[in-house]
Amino acid sequence: MMPTTIRELLAAQAIAHGNHEALAVADGRSLSYTGLENTVDRLVASLQGRGMSHAARVAVVLPNGIDVALGMLASCSVATALPLAPQAQADEYRLWFTAGRVTHLLTSTATAPAASNVATAMGLPVLMLESESTGWYLQGSTVSGPHPSAPQQPVADDVAVVLMTSGSTGTPKRVPLTHRNLLAGARNVADSLNLTPADRVLVMWEQYHVGGLVDLLLAPLVSGGTTIVAGSFDAVRFFSIAPHSNPTWFQGVPTTLRELLVHGRLTGQFPMRTPLRFMRSVAAPLPPSLMHDLEAAFGVPVIQTFGMTEAAPLITTNRLPPGIRKPGSCGTPAGCDVAILDTAGNPLPQGTTGEVAARGPNVFEGYEDDPETNARVFRRGWFLTGDIGRLDASGHLSLTGRVKEMINRGGEKIAPAEVEEVAARHPSVAQAAAFAIPHATLGEDVGLAIVPRDDAVIDPDVIRRHVAAQLSRFKVPAIVLVLDELPRCPIGKLRRRDLAELAASQRSTSAALVTDAASSIEDPLTTALASLWAIHLDIPVVGPDEDFSLLGGDSLSRLRLALAVESLCGVTLPETTTATITTVRTMATTIRNLGGHPPPATTTTASEPVDIWGDRTAGIIDDPASTIRRHLVESRSAQDVEATVETLLSTLTLDELAAIAEKPFASTLMIWMARTAPSLTKFDGPTPDEIPQGLARLVQHTLRVHGRLEVPLRLAAWRDEIRSALTAQPSRTHWTRRKLGPTAFLYRRETDVAASRRLVIGFAGNHQRLMLPIHEILEHLPPGDDLLLLSDPDRNHFANGVCGIAATFPDLCDWLARRSDEEGHLSAVTFGTSAGGLASVCAAFALNCPQGVAIGADVPAAHPTLETFLRQRVAATRVSDAPTVVLAYDPSNTRDRIGGEAIAALVPNARTMLRNGSGGHNILRPELTAGRLAELLHELLEVGTQTARAAA
Repeated sequence: MMPTTIRELLAAQAIAHGNHEALAVADGRSLSYTGLENTVDRLVASLQGRGMSHAARVAVVLPNGIDVALGMLASCSVATALPLAPQAQADEYRLWFTAGRVTHLLTSTATAPAASNVATAMGLPVLMLESESTGWYLQGSTVSGPHPSAPQQPVADDVAVVLMTSGSTGTPKRVPLTHRNLLAGARNVADSLNLTPADRVLVMWEQYHVGGLVDLLLAPLVSGGTTIVAGSFDAVRFFSIAPHSNPTWFQGVPTTLRELLVHGRLTGQFPMRTPLRFMRSVAAPLPPSLMHDLEAAFGVPVIQTFGMTEAAPLITTNRLPPGIRKPGSCGTPAGCDVAILDTAGNPLPQGTTGEVAARGPNVFEGYEDDPETNARVFRRGWFLTGDIGRLDASGHLSLTGRVKEMINRGGEKIAPAEVEEVAARHPSVAQAAAFAIPHATLGEDVGLAIVPRDDAVIDPDVIRRHVAAQLSRFKVPAIVLVLDELPRCPIGKLRRRDLAELAASQRSTSAALVTDAASSIEDPLTTALASLWAIHLDIPVVGPDEDFSLLGGDSLSRLRLALAVESLCGVTLPETTTATITTVRTMATTIRNLGGHPPPATTTTASEPVDIWGDRTAGIIDDPASTIRRHLVESRSAQDVEATVETLLSTLTLDELAAIAEKPFASTLMIWMARTAPSLTKFDGPTPDEIPQGLARLVQHTLRVHGRLEVPLRLAAWRDEIRSALTAQPSRTHWTRRKLGPTAFLYRRETDVAASRRLVIGFAGNHQRLMLPIHEILEHLPPGDDLLLLSDPDRNHFANGVCGIAATFPDLCDWLARRSDEEGHLSAVTFGTSAGGLASVCAAFALNCPQGVAIGADVPAAHPTLETFLRQRVAATRVSDAPTVVLAYDPSNTRDRIGGEAIAALVPNARTMLRNGSGGHNILRPELTAGRLAELLHELLEVGTQTARAAA
């Protein structure tokens, strides 16, 4: 008979799996299935011995680990458990205890005292869970066996846990999940992943979340597997724990999975020697490009899911091979029914966008004490999730937005009212409104608009610190707008969307002011740092007082920036210091306090090429393959390797890259080892011919001797990347590359007939690329197209032309017209990405092209020279002769959307092509990952050309 409660599950699995490991800690402690049942039984008896009854509601506030797992299992086997964050503030506990009608607190002496202090002040009993070598027990408890009075046992439809989710009013919504809900959800997870007793999950997750309870505790228990608890997420600890704990799967949100990828690459952890068979991405959209990179690095499939607390939590999931997993999709229903409904609650046909609804044994029956919300979110037995999406022909769900105004910061849901309430407590704040702002990697971050009280002068950083003192760190606003009044509709309702657009437009329209501010900095250190920030954040220019998070920075880009600063200024920024640096100016002050020095002053002009990585890689693309290989091997650090690789990928064809990577790196790695660690001559290690087999030993020795291993491993990884690209394109087109200027190159197919050719004039973005390595663009261009690639190392969006070719944009257009004629091309189209997008539109008008393509273009107002040029050309061109301007971007990327809309308002024949890039700036990468890049490029480049041919 299948268990119907958690207590029955533990008893049944103890019989079925006995001494098999159920729970383990990374330090070696563990509980078998029999031990788990006995421990929970003792704790249940102790709780009952303290007078706890079926009607009790136990707040479980324990740190990640076996303790919180045992606390939740025991509490919900006696009463109702309310797992809460152990790192919250006192005000949050006070609100949760009151709203949740908490009767007891279960915590430990190892937990921060905030919850205990609040419970004591509210007169609630505080129970302490402790552990020692003999096991886990309640402090002061003498009970060692089952309670003799045989109290009421839970049944399937009893509420096992109540989970708190932020409510739209600021008061948390309470989600009651029954034993039936939880076990159905756990079976759905286990079945969707084909979990068996041989599976071991490594848990670095906040276990008070529904994912910590169901995905990472109950699902492994249902399958007879093992849960290895390792505290909160830490990329460094993951790579130290995984090799000896032997996990078969790992779960994280996209942000943490990206951190694993970056740290693994930086420290040379790939390939990993573990039995890992898949990774699971939950709680937030997984960018297809990240999915691709993770699978390539870890060598296992990455499974994206969609779920929510109210569904315990799984709703849809992609499948493990040989099942289907679609990049960008949330997968198919898993153990429950899913439908797309219109506003009246009627099912919509396949492919139609509407609100996502779910029903099934895992779905809860309604929020506690909230009949108004329940009436709104339940329709004819369906639960409305508040997410907007569509189902395709194969039943895969794609999400396109949310009905709710909740802020989803990397999977953490934040209620605007919660932030507003705290901000409004500041004596200088009259009104406050929180809203979501786009974030390059987290998806969304918190924005806050305030209206000062009595014309008070407010420092935004003061407000941020005020909020940080009372709320969890992830709820602190990344940007604070100070306004005279908040935008409202005629009936007085706040327009949060207007606030998000205002924040984005302020950033865009002030770009020229930022440029002036950046150019007026006289301090060479601050100037150099501003340039460095712009490079690593992939934006044109950064002012000295612009906020790092608002510019799109996150923990990973902060790490890369810190490494670059170390190379530039000769100091190492402590991790605790980097977390508090919000502007270029504060970073400059910190570096000076650490004794750092500014880089040597340099001057550049439009006629001199400037490599974005500095002079370390300048001119390397003109060297023979052997010289480039030697340059790579003699890199001082992984940062140097990345700089060189970036330059190569931005310029060289796949054939040229193959010439560099085709020769084994064995001998050159030995050169590097000998140069950096002379004591290797005394090392009884592998000979050069044995390096492929002995590389791991050699690297370990290098780390001990010299403290550096990232260079050889990054070189090996890059070599493998090139080999993989060659393998993926066995019948590839061979291209020739001809240098026309310091940063201008013409690419031709070797087999094409000259008379059939069209010239695609490519204006590269800030990283001197068309958003992808140039060989990826070449391999997917329509047949008959050549590519003339232009880069702008001055990072001025081509307003000063191209170095070595033309000093002004009009002169550049004249040069392009002559070059196209000289090369014998029948026609030309322009194609620009990011910083090259606006230049592409301008050139299309200047060259009388049938079409100009701009992907993720900047707003014209930020570039007065190009805006004036475009306005003049538009005015001088008849509408019938105007080129078709294709503006492609992800509409959920606010910056790109504003830029596209601004250009569309200037030109007469604009066509918008929207693509889902998961909110990212680079819409080409997910298309490449999904195998649709050739189709997209053909569509982008042919729209206006076909129109022109039809007219002719």
